[in-house]
Amino acid sequence: MNEPETGVMRAAHWKALLGLTAVTAALWVGLGSGVAVAQCAGRVLFVAPETATRGSVVVIRGQGWFGRCVDTGGACTKTGVFDPVQDIQLRITSGDKNSPGPTLATVDASDDFAFVVRARLPEGLAPGDYLVVATPADGSLRETARVHVT
Repeated sequence: MNEPETGVMRAAHWKALLGLTAVTAALWVGLGSGVAVAQCAGRVLFVAPETATRGSVVVIRGQGWFGRCVDTGGACTKTGVFDPVQDIQLRITSGDKNSPGPTLATVDASDDFAFVVRARLPEGLAPGDYLVVATPADGSLRETARVHVT
């Protein structure tokens, strides 16, 4: 007599478990897609070539140089949210980004939030590893890229 009742309980248990699994899967899918859409890409800085001689010219590229981003869950647009960063000082230092050395260039990010500049490395640099430090005049986050000087 307990057999049919146990069978009914098992069926109810499986239905509840399947329902819980479906809800959990829906939440994971929803959260996964929401995070990917809402995030704003960060600033990046590149120096090429990564190994250069003293006095040579390097190309410094920046991407993602906008003033601020508000993650709203939708695609970010320029209007009212972004402004290209202006007056970015590019300096070279031997490792401490808080104590930058000589200025290589000063640039403004374009409407696509990028910049490219050719800069000459100082003749007086000793061989070794250096950081190119990009520091915006607006006080927002700075970024660094490594360069090895021979």
